[in-house]
Amino acid sequence: MHESTRRGILRLLAGGLVASSGLLGCGFQLRQHIALSFDSIWINVPRQSEFGGELRRAITALGGTRVESDPEKAERRLYIDEEVRSREIVGFTVTGRPRDVRLQLRVVFRVVDRAGLEKLTRTEIILHRDLTTSEVLQGAKQQEERFLQRDMQAEIVDRILRQLRSA
Repeated sequence: MHESTRRGILRLLAGGLVASSGLLGCGFQLRQHIALSFDSIWINVPRQSEFGGELRRAITALGGTRVESDPEKAERRLYIDEEVRSREIVGFTVTGRPRDVRLQLRVVFRVVDRAGLEKLTRTEIILHRDLTTSEVLQGAKQQEERFLQRDMQAEIVDRILRQLRSA
């Protein structure tokens, strides 16, 4: 290797180090899970429900907050007032068969403290996903629909956790 080529490579490496140290100096960090500001929570959704189970696991995974089975022992009470899943046909083929489907998940919740004071007023989250159906790929489309339902559920759990951080 020539001396000039070696110097060029060293200059590029030095420039890269300077640029990356600038990111470290500005406080850049990857997104992290932030624990909730209270020690315990009770959730009115049955433990056996898919949504309730995922919500409980997500709160437990954050660490620092335990999910109580007795509402009287909990610092916060999370009430899921509504959890509605719907499937609506929004488009048809020329022959009148369903072609486009809209999946929707609607959750309404609120949070109260031990004294019964509302810490988070009634909040509604509505998500929808559109899906094109196919008679030929019916099995695959059913699997895709289940995946989209789980994806919406995970997103709503994440949004609830973000709201709980301020409650």
